[in-house]
Amino acid sequence: MKKSMSITVALALVLVVTGSALASNMGFKKTFQYTKNVPTSNVHWISLPFFYNPTPSGVGANATWNPTTDAEDLGNDLGGTAAGLLLIQRFNPNTGSLENWQVGSPSSTALFSIDKGVGYGVKYNGATMPATTNAVVVGSHDNAFTKTYPSGTPISNVHWVSIPYHFKATPAGVGANATWNGITDAEDWGQQLGGTSKVLLVQRFNPSTGSLENWQVGSPSSTALFQIDIGSAYAFKNLGGQSVIYNPSHF
Repeated sequence: MKKSMSITVALALVLVVTGSALASNMGFKKTFQYTKNVPTSNVHWISLPFFYNPTPSGVGANATWNPTTDAEDLGNDLGGTAAGLLLIQRFNPNTGSLENWQVGSPSSTALFSIDKGVGYGVKYNGATMPATTNAVVVGSHDNAFTKTYPSGTPISNVHWVSIPYHFKATPAGVGANATWNGITDAEDWGQQLGGTSKVLLVQRFNPSTGSLENWQVGSPSSTALFQIDIGSAYAFKNLGGQSVIYNPSHF
């Protein structure tokens, strides 16, 4: 499944801002376009706005809405089962495993909340999704957001993170980026998270192969170095015994 993404930045509802710097508190809309391409995994890990309040789904487990934004709300916001959406996924660092919510399920047993700063997986059903589907989310950033990611047994030390739409990383200037290449990449983000004293790996999910790709922070080789794409979520693995305190830099 191929993906393209566009971002519209707006103030209030529909005022598109052009020709000026983007303010952190502006509302924005992300449009993800997914094209069916079996036999790819049909899984994409996406970043959400830190302030994200989709319209209550009112279906399935949310037939009677609860005040918490949850996986069913996200699934409905992305088009629901009509768009071929099958699962909303999150990674549980306490167990080192994925948790799945089946979109449209009438049972709330596996329903989980959508938490600020967390990246989520979305899985489409390759047999039922249209040839092309658009997924749209709307929200804004929380400038005060800071989160501590712990490390230690039995925690897996892996955390999936939403990247702000106006993300900015200072060029790492080390390892493969001793001479900066002008592109925000996994090494830049790894250094922002604390570098080799805090972080072992930066990870992304490749929907074309259905597998994780790893970048070892501080590596002198650029063979496995990948770009940080706005709209995608990324994971990092912190070193054992090292917690990471993160306040994402942005324009």
